Amino acid sequence: MDRIYASGLLFVMTGMCFLMLSIALKPEGMLLAAFLVPSLIFNIAGTAFIMKFLQKEKLKRS
Repeated sequence: MDRIYASGLLFVMTGMCFLMLSIALKPEGMLLAAFLVPSLIFNIAGTAFIMKFLQKEKLKRS
């Protein structure tokens, strides 16, 4: 498995963990933001890593 792909999956899974924590714990106010902001950042960064991997694989095939 490529290192970029593995990093992307790890970031996305971490973001999903923060999202599930925010749903399960039902925090309010700043604590909710403390769970949702890292979730958003990790998911976007993980998606960017996976897109970079997919673009690299597409260039290899052509």
